[in-house]
Amino acid sequence: MSEITIHDIATKLESQSNELKELRKAMGATTDAPTSMQIEYTKEIKSKIFDQAPYFRFLESKGCVQSASTSQVGFYKENNGSVAQFIAEDDDIPEATATTYTEETAKMATLIQPIDISMMAEMGNNVVDLIQREIDKGFINVKNMADSALLQGDGTNNSFKGFTSQVTDNKVDLKGEEI
Repeated sequence: MSEITIHDIATKLESQSNELKELRKAMGATTDAPTSMQIEYTKEIKSKIFDQAPYFRFLESKGCVQSASTSQVGFYKENNGSVAQFIAEDDDIPEATATTYTEETAKMATLIQPIDISMMAEMGNNVVDLIQREIDKGFINVKNMADSALLQGDGTNNSFKGFTSQVTDNKVDLKGEEI
């Protein structure tokens, strides 16, 4: 049996004191926090869902994916007031129009896959791990829905609009005339 020294006890007390300070700090932050908090996923869950979603991975590779530390996220939409244009050598330079910026914000949303397996089904099956099977199917469903929402929107009234609905399909020939 190993002997405990005063140094060991002092080290343990200091460690516990630091843990209590961190716990107090966390409890203080929680009391002031809004009722809705951002969910933080473990690396294992992220690797099974979002990191395997092909369109999400494409956006991430282009630097279009950023972390958020709040439930309210947004960006500024730039509306360029002036456009480049050709003028004749003796024409006056056209007036410039200031660029405007519109703030677009929205609340964060969580995509979930509920799982329901009865105790009877779980206990009466020796061949298939039903819980693991449902979890695996849920990960695949969430991954596919995340890509679909990024590309096409999620189909609800307050939906994420999706990439394809934001791209205009106007075509212009080389002379600048609409087709």
